[in-house]
Amino acid sequence: MDGVGDTPIVDRTVWIRYSYDADFGNGTEHIERYYQTTTGGGMINVLAENLPGADDALDGILFEYVEVYSSPSYPLSEGWVYDSGNGYCRKWYQTESVYETALFLDPETDQDLDFILDEFELFLAEKFSPVLHKHSYDLQQNLEDFERLLSIGTNELIVYNDIGQTIHTEPISGGPSELHKWGTWHWDTYGFGSVSNGVYNLDIDNSKRYEGAPIGQRPLYYHVYKEGDYYYVQYWYYFGMNDIREQLSGVHATWHESDWEHVTIKLTKDANGSFTLYLINSVNFYIHSGGRTEDPQVCWWSPSNSPTYDNIQQGYADDTHTHLHVWLAANSHASYNRNMYVYKRSVAGISYQDRVDYSPDSYDLYFEYDHLINLGEVMKRTNVQCPNSGYYLEYHVYPVYYSKPWLAYVGRLGAFDDPYFVASPSPHMPAYEDISHGWTIFTVGAFFGNDGASWVIDNNIGD
Repeated sequence: MDGVGDTPIVDRTVWIRYSYDADFGNGTEHIERYYQTTTGGGMINVLAENLPGADDALDGILFEYVEVYSSPSYPLSEGWVYDSGNGYCRKWYQTESVYETALFLDPETDQDLDFILDEFELFLAEKFSPVLHKHSYDLQQNLEDFERLLSIGTNELIVYNDIGQTIHTEPISGGPSELHKWGTWHWDTYGFGSVSNGVYNLDIDNSKRYEGAPIGQRPLYYHVYKEGDYYYVQYWYYFGMNDIREQLSGVHATWHESDWEHVTIKLTKDANGSFTLYLINSVNFYIHSGGRTEDPQVCWWSPSNSPTYDNIQQGYADDTHTHLHVWLAANSHASYNRNMYVYKRSVAGISYQDRVDYSPDSYDLYFEYDHLINLGEVMKRTNVQCPNSGYYLEYHVYPVYYSKPWLAYVGRLGAFDDPYFVASPSPHMPAYEDISHGWTIFTVGAFFGNDGASWVIDNNIGD
């Protein structure tokens, strides 16, 4: 199988989990074991009768489920089995007396190679796609398409050294693929250097900050991953600007270009132990540098993602209301559940508080979207030689196959009204791991992160 995209298929060591029943003279025991093997051409071949313990199995090896691991203690995601009769991959369910199967890293059906079929990821993304409520004071016209934004206007990539000196500038007008740059020094915009860390910043065309994508081109990005017995569906919304200067009488360090915000829905098995209904376990609303975990029974749901309050209900009662409502703070775009306490903080002696309008009475505005886009996945490699130099990077980030290539960019995404190294900088990409992004981390807490913030009743309802 040939590789596609930016990354070739790389054979790697994996662990497969399997189980069987055995009788060692003290009654029947259920045995769970791991088997280590190496992928070949992106495929894992398993001959069950040769697995350790097969001779002890009462009725052969029983694959209750198959999981592929990067180490025995950290599952990447649930496996899929190739169905040669139908020519596609399907989910593996319990089957007795199974002696042979194959798991594929297939870029045609699993383009981000996370062992979750793309069509299944899209199914989950569509099933739970949210309704995004917009505040009337928000300066953003629409959700933005990141690729569109970098293909229009005059944008500039700026590279700083570790003491804040500019060492490279380059215009970007041909799209986000131009974000991947490297110089004759030990720096690369998809990685961190080993001697001196380059710091990268994308300066967005000022005239494009607030307009967003035109109707028909407005995206809602999503990301699906699995850990243990849970699936996680994330919805990422991108804006060209975060600007709350009006609320702080012109105090700076309160605006920055680019704004990635999101929510994450955690899914669990139903009462029958399967994912037939994909029941909602909990929801994380991300707010600035932290967030809040909510029980689905206090969240608000609709039978569709239509921008309306019609048929909205509080509480996740059944599979007919699966579309989450999210209220976005004006110009900061923090994500809130209805009537949730809002973020408040003092900046330079002046108090700032998110504005969130939970009332449908005075107006009914939304950030609407026209299509869903899968962000995909990234992977990291350590000790990688920087192109055009003899230096080695501490690590390099790669987009996985058909994943969005710009997801691997490690720099910041916009100018802000202070030197790059102080408070209120522009954000990183969603896949940049920290508590506020939680790319594959589902932090649980009444309020987590946001050190120094207080939480108050929103006294601006209706505004």
